[in-house]
Amino acid sequence: PTDRKNEAHAVEFDLYRPDIDELPSVSPFYFTSQNYVLAVFKNDSLTVLRAQISFFEKENEKAGIYPLKTGSEAWDGLKNKQGFIVSEGKSTDTITIKKMFLAYVDPDIYQSYLQPVYVFLSADGFVGYVPALKAEYTE
Repeated sequence: PTDRKNEAHAVEFDLYRPDIDELPSVSPFYFTSQNYVLAVFKNDSLTVLRAQISFFEKENEKAGIYPLKTGSEAWDGLKNKQGFIVSEGKSTDTITIKKMFLAYVDPDIYQSYLQPVYVFLSADGFVGYVPALKAEYTE
């Protein structure tokens, strides 16, 4: 990866599901999506190397209402290893979370539902997800 376009020889276009009820959708990989096009460019031509769409329709009519954990409960869950680490970021002994928000995970394998999660981000690339549904409502 590079931030300087004059050093780039390839480009990846990542496609994400639109927001759902004003909540963003995140991929299982956070920084990239399972829906993408990877291409190389030379002069004025673009050649697609690889493309993938792994998209599952959701049924708006089958939505349910479930109680969510509070932000504090989700934070405790992250500290107690009750979530999953998407990216470790730069390896340090201390991780400072700079942002937390609620989102839906857009799965890369079929699920009959979209899972709400709390997303935790640090400035150095750490990303963690904690399931947002209270434990008594999950299998």
